[in-house]
Amino acid sequence: MTRLGLLCVTATLLACSGGGGSSGGGSGSTGGGAGGGSGVTTFKVSGTALMHPLSVDAGSVSGLTVRVEEPLKVALNDPTGVFATASLDGTGHYEASNLSSDNVSLGVGIGIFAGDGGLEADGGQPRVVRTATVIYDVALQGQKPSADVLNTKAFAVPRELHDALTKAVSASTIGGLATGKSTLIEAGFLLGQVVDAQGNPVAGATIETVPSGDAARIFYPKDDFSGVGTSTASNGTFVYVHDGSDMVRQFRFGVVGKSEYLKRNAGAKNNACLVVTVSPGK
Repeated sequence: MTRLGLLCVTATLLACSGGGGSSGGGSGSTGGGAGGGSGVTTFKVSGTALMHPLSVDAGSVSGLTVRVEEPLKVALNDPTGVFATASLDGTGHYEASNLSSDNVSLGVGIGIFAGDGGLEADGGQPRVVRTATVIYDVALQGQKPSADVLNTKAFAVPRELHDALTKAVSASTIGGLATGKSTLIEAGFLLGQVVDAQGNPVAGATIETVPSGDAARIFYPKDDFSGVGTSTASNGTFVYVHDGSDMVRQFRFGVVGKSEYLKRNAGAKNNACLVVTVSPGK
């Protein structure tokens, strides 16, 4: 894989982050802040990009674009939210060094999309929808990165999986929440999976939101995508449907009756998917 080229970030914007990727150990270096202020940690990010575990025979991530980013900044079209960009090879490995904690507001994410995010060369739809997986959540960790964030995972959502999820939720339901939209990517959505401490999907979980009214936007696809249920199926999956606008909608969510699952910040906007793995604790 081509090594990620670092892009300097010159400003920060308060942002929310969703989900929880794993934050690895490691030793970041600390230097003095500008003007003699507090120290700033320089850290490294590494991990593997994979097709989402719900997908079947989705092919390789080779040729997809990977980007280290601040998901909400990117959603707001803020160029300072892009830290580094590269093309994935068949291994799915991504890596970026010399990232500054001073450039992190509330999270670090891994964006994955096809090419430049537009149509394929033959004019067809891209083979994956645009996604971001948060690998470091400042709200959960209680601080900005103070060490390397290693051995993380980021997920691509293939078009076939998106279409199956859209069918499960239904075009009419999506249209009722996002006027004029009939697919999840048009509306904007969050694809979540509740897992236990060993990483196994949790069935029977339900999601609570703040504001509470956003719970009406949460759906639980059945295992065969034939419709939705009232709680997570054996795959632990839930979907949040945005309102179809390019205005970022921010909310918090947790797992009902499960205090070991800390509440998380999340955001959604049209033409984007936030991928979240919800595990106990941090």
